[in-house]
Amino acid sequence: ALMLCTASLVAVASPQNGPTLSIHFEYNPEEYADVRDLQKQLVKALKRSGAGELDEPELHADGNDGYFDIRGRDAEKLYRIVRPILKSSPLMKGAEVTKMNSEGKTKSTIR
Repeated sequence: ALMLCTASLVAVASPQNGPTLSIHFEYNPEEYADVRDLQKQLVKALKRSGAGELDEPELHADGNDGYFDIRGRDAEKLYRIVRPILKSSPLMKGAEVTKMNSEGKTKSTIR
């Protein structure tokens, strides 16, 4: 599948930053502008908090799957920062969030 990436909107994180928050969501091609707006909101919140960075998103060109991966030292803190943004976006309803830390992985769904 073709991938569309918008590297100009993200701060690239180094892989040694520790735990990751991974957000898997579905979208339609006509929602691409909404995905980009959400991405900008996440980057802004993460930059303001200093808690983590958004990796380059993976967006399938056919619009079926998208992934936002966020790196930082504390997966729970990252989740507390991005959860209100995710919950406010109709695009994220049903998105699966995986928190990875030293104890392992936990998953939750945005409702």
